[in-house]
Amino acid sequence: MFRKTLVLFLIITVITSVSAAVFAAPEVIDAEYEGDVYDIISITGPESEALNTFERSCLVSGYGQEGAVVTFYIYNRNDEVYYKMYGEEEEAVSLIVGSSSQFMKNIDLQHGRNRILLLAEYGGGEEDGEVLTQAVKINIRVMNYNLFNIIQNLFQ
Repeated sequence: MFRKTLVLFLIITVITSVSAAVFAAPEVIDAEYEGDVYDIISITGPESEALNTFERSCLVSGYGQEGAVVTFYIYNRNDEVYYKMYGEEEEAVSLIVGSSSQFMKNIDLQHGRNRILLLAEYGGGEEDGEVLTQAVKINIRVMNYNLFNIIQNLFQ
């Protein structure tokens, strides 16, 4: 009986600690934020920082430090800040870099300009407890097929 209780306690502790790491990212980030370091993650897709597409979604891929938590944000022009992105089930769009050091996430886009920020957080271990952050920005413009909207999107 004691062994079952101990195993159950350990399982609950692991689940709680993993989910706490994913949701530790702030809801809002200032537009000028750059992070502390530049070597937690590296983006390989899209291949450039600026992309024009007709697709309503984009596959963001790259590699990084195992265990790094990557959270996605979208820029709001009215407030001039980045807000955390949420998926269909009202869960934050984020991921944890696995043992292969590679990651991929398909994100939904809106028509027009999409300024995306990836906030990578790494560290916070038992030794020093310091969490390092890196901010990577991507601009993706989703265009419509009609000529008027294509011209309009060029000036957004």
